[in-house]
Amino acid sequence: MKLNQTPEKLKEILVNEALWNLTDKPVTSTTFERIRLFHEADIKFAELPQQLKYGHGLNYVLENCQVPVDENDLILGRVPEKVLTDEEEEFFNSVRGNSARPGWVTDGGHRSWWWWDLVEYGLPGLRQRAVESLEKHRAKGSDENKLRFLEGAILVYDALLKYTKRYADAARAMGLDEAADVCEEMLKHEPRTFREGLQTYWMVQVVYCGYLAANPTLTYGRMDLALEKLYNDDIAAGRLTADDARLLVLDYYCKNNLINGRGEHQMSGSDPTKSTGWDRNLCYDAPQYLLIGGRRPDGSYLNGDITKIFAEMIVPRFKNPVIEVRYAPDMQKECPEFWRIVCDKMRQSSSMMVYSEADNISSYLRSGADPEDAFAFEHFGCNHPTLAGIDNLYTYGGTTVLIPYMDGLRKWAEEGFEPTSTEDLYKLGDDIIRRHATKIITDLRNRFLYNMEHPSCHLEMTDCFYRDSIPNGTSYWGYGAKYHTVMIGYCSYASLIDVITAIDELVIKQKKMTFAHLMKAVEADYEGYPVELALCKKQPKLGSDDPIANQHAHDVLLRFTDIVNGLAEEILPKIGEYEVPDDLTVIPRPLVRHSMESDNGHLYGKKMGATPDGRRAGVPLAQNCAPAVGSSCNGLTARLSSMASLPFERITAGAQNISIQPRAFAGDEGLDKLASIIGGYFDMGGLQVQITAVDVNLLREAQLNPEAHKDLTVRITGYSAVFVDMVKRAQDDIIRREEMTE
Repeated sequence: MKLNQTPEKLKEILVNEALWNLTDKPVTSTTFERIRLFHEADIKFAELPQQLKYGHGLNYVLENCQVPVDENDLILGRVPEKVLTDEEEEFFNSVRGNSARPGWVTDGGHRSWWWWDLVEYGLPGLRQRAVESLEKHRAKGSDENKLRFLEGAILVYDALLKYTKRYADAARAMGLDEAADVCEEMLKHEPRTFREGLQTYWMVQVVYCGYLAANPTLTYGRMDLALEKLYNDDIAAGRLTADDARLLVLDYYCKNNLINGRGEHQMSGSDPTKSTGWDRNLCYDAPQYLLIGGRRPDGSYLNGDITKIFAEMIVPRFKNPVIEVRYAPDMQKECPEFWRIVCDKMRQSSSMMVYSEADNISSYLRSGADPEDAFAFEHFGCNHPTLAGIDNLYTYGGTTVLIPYMDGLRKWAEEGFEPTSTEDLYKLGDDIIRRHATKIITDLRNRFLYNMEHPSCHLEMTDCFYRDSIPNGTSYWGYGAKYHTVMIGYCSYASLIDVITAIDELVIKQKKMTFAHLMKAVEADYEGYPVELALCKKQPKLGSDDPIANQHAHDVLLRFTDIVNGLAEEILPKIGEYEVPDDLTVIPRPLVRHSMESDNGHLYGKKMGATPDGRRAGVPLAQNCAPAVGSSCNGLTARLSSMASLPFERITAGAQNISIQPRAFAGDEGLDKLASIIGGYFDMGGLQVQITAVDVNLLREAQLNPEAHKDLTVRITGYSAVFVDMVKRAQDDIIRREEMTE
């Protein structure tokens, strides 16, 4: 592979450019050309129906936008940005509604595509498939919306092919003949080399993430599995070396960070002095996931050279792509070299996470997914689960059960009710989940049936990369997705369990105080009740590996998921209860999934008074599926053992942020220890882990001297944030996280 620099110098140049964009790019840097061109397209194609307006509009934008090329590019595709002049700022503010996109561009993130078809057919093959589908539906007299849908999809493929050709020409003009050759081959056929495969991925990703989707949290799928054969064939034929592949993967990772804006959205809000915002840059703080590892469909471990290269080339200071490692059972024993690379990257605070393959597959099977589909699980955005390219997620129906639970406890106290059994405490939570889930599942039923009757009225780029949209001539909101789903989330679950445990122990089991007295202390925020506060704090907590708290956590989660599954069976329509065409590639059906994720415990806690577990008013609640702050008092091993006691085989998503002291896992011995602890957690049935390895004193120093620590990153729910770009209250919450030293 011809390079303009030595390999080591090229690595330095690529990484430094990406880091500058993450840490020094002006906060107000705007993808202004995108905004201007879409505004012009909106006027030019105003009279067309949405499907054709979308196709022609995208062609207009990609035919007229710049195609920047740098002399060191191995992977082509950049999105122009600039700090606006006063005149441009005025124009931007006049059109910035709807994320500065016209109303017919409705692409949103939180999607994962059927990437296998992109690799198998390439863009030319996908276009031809759409042409054949249009001819078939036209011959059978399909309705006008379906024909327009397919005509619009063909225009989308045309736009992507023209954009690729423009990049080939631009690279050729720069003297980058190899990069130009790759793009020209992409115009003729499916990817036939590893570099063509990687470039094909990026060419569609950069358009979706840089030009189309608001908050484009797009998951890139199992890229190591999809490209493994191309890599192996290249190596065998002598077309590629492992070092060549490393450079290509590194540049691909760098390109993902070039298109980001500055700042952090979820915990910091949208402070314009620290955050670019999605109006200015669609990809401002959108995590793109890339999955590696796990098992192949035949059951063998995905542990080859290209999988290891994808792990080796992770740059700890990067935000994207977020690497999701699928942990297959016994992987630490069966794939020791790969697992060691993964754990080494995690202890460097890399933007990555590990998910249990077994738990996710089991949960999807329990929810009603077919076995071959359950194996295709992925995640996107902030740990939302999905079945790649066949699943349309309607909504995240998350609920912080503890908030209405405390209302219920107050009502008991007002009415003079004294709980006398654990069952009393459990039933209060059951009733809350039943009310919440009934509403969400009923909404899924109604929306699903509506969409089955209106399947082709709208086109998005996602439709062009779902498995069944183009063959069926219908949007993924209609017959283009096999599963139409909602996610029932149990937010701040550990805080709820700590409350239940405290009441059960103090009031029901030990009878150390009456429920009425306990609630008086709670309502007073424990002011004047020092003995009660001490007793409440002393009770078992989830995360300390106390068998009492662990059992409550296990039993309550079983009850919640049983209730939701029962409601889904009762409320959702079955196949045969709704009409579908007789020539579909799949018959769509609704599905309910379970989740334990939400990184807003700090916001919930800020608004809440004290709770019976000894938590004072305003203190953050537990984040995601992790223990509450201060509960993991017996170290990392005890914390993970405690969390592994939950029935995670029923849960498809739930982040566990873990903060560790870097010095505790330094050197080869420290790496061995971390690999053993984290691997042991998954082998016990654990669901997910993501690690921030930063000394708390360094975080405090960064607050005081941000210029010296601009590349310091921390883990949030399912993405990474540059610490100094966060607002102080969010930084303080990160600092409060426990540091694990065991």
